[in-house]
Amino acid sequence: MNPETSGNYTIDFPFHTEFVCSPKIVQAGKDAFFVAVVQKSERTVDKVTQREMSRWNEVHLLVQKLNSNHNPEDLFLFRVQNWSKELGLKDVFLDIIPVKDEKILVVYAKNTGPYDFVIDKGIVAPKTTDKGAFLFDVKYRTPLQHIPDFLPGSSTLSGLRISSQFTFMIDIDHKVFDYNSNSLRRQIRCCSFASGTVRPALDGRYLVGIADDKRNIVVARSADGKKLGSMFVHGRAKCLEVAEDDRTVVVGCEDGRVMILSLILELADPLREFIEKLPSRVYDDNDDDDDCLIATDVRRLSMSTPDQQRLSAQIREKSKEEERRPPSYTTLQRAVTVSRLSNRERNNSVCTQQ
Repeated sequence: MNPETSGNYTIDFPFHTEFVCSPKIVQAGKDAFFVAVVQKSERTVDKVTQREMSRWNEVHLLVQKLNSNHNPEDLFLFRVQNWSKELGLKDVFLDIIPVKDEKILVVYAKNTGPYDFVIDKGIVAPKTTDKGAFLFDVKYRTPLQHIPDFLPGSSTLSGLRISSQFTFMIDIDHKVFDYNSNSLRRQIRCCSFASGTVRPALDGRYLVGIADDKRNIVVARSADGKKLGSMFVHGRAKCLEVAEDDRTVVVGCEDGRVMILSLILELADPLREFIEKLPSRVYDDNDDDDDCLIATDVRRLSMSTPDQQRLSAQIREKSKEEERRPPSYTTLQRAVTVSRLSNRERNNSVCTQQ
């Protein structure tokens, strides 16, 4: 159903077909496409007795353009073997991941064959298996690039995160996959992240996530897995997302508060250009002092001490002052009393000896 036009579209779903994974709606400009990985059951029937002679299953990528005309030409079924001669007969489509614009990542399982069908569950696909992938253009129905080794065999597709420019991919176990080199970069082990909270930022060059104790927001560099910093959360963080600008981080807390943070990292970061785009720093062209506030922001962020460091420094100074603080009046009074009692006992013992 299209909410803008109140029109309904019917998918020309083939008979004896089951979903292998959840279908997706992919937008390509003004057009929209229904995309799904399906398993179709084919049968041969005796023409006289109408008895089933044989049955086999085939896995397809189904792509149908959404329109009200129901043209048979708008429905396409692809087999993974049609895209590469290097693939074997038991390599089958596994899942689809939208990437950007009309492009999707079509993942296939290696040496698996058709999937088993369970009455109560439907198609049961393996969770961990050796995988390959194709970058596929839905609008032009063309595979753009083949990734023969896509993530380690132990990696699952659930929770997979792709950076904004499709440079890095991070799985649920925090393994970083470099798309350009088609290889596993590393597994992030610098800190313990809460499950499902890690998000790529600045095209995946950095990873932002909630620490396992839910009390800190941690930033790590994906190139070497180095922990770059953390921010204390006054409460318990529950969820985290990175905005479309790739550097604004939104954190939801258990008590209902929402934290909005901006990532500004390393000396090469375009700090000034980022601040100039903030709505609160945009001025009219007639304003002669439009540069003063931005310059103040840059100087403050570049040279001043962060709030968390200043707060911790105040706590440390307060604890040192308490250690150096002279004893109270009550403590002195008790000390004098003990001293007098001690002197009396000493004098009494001397008189007794005489």
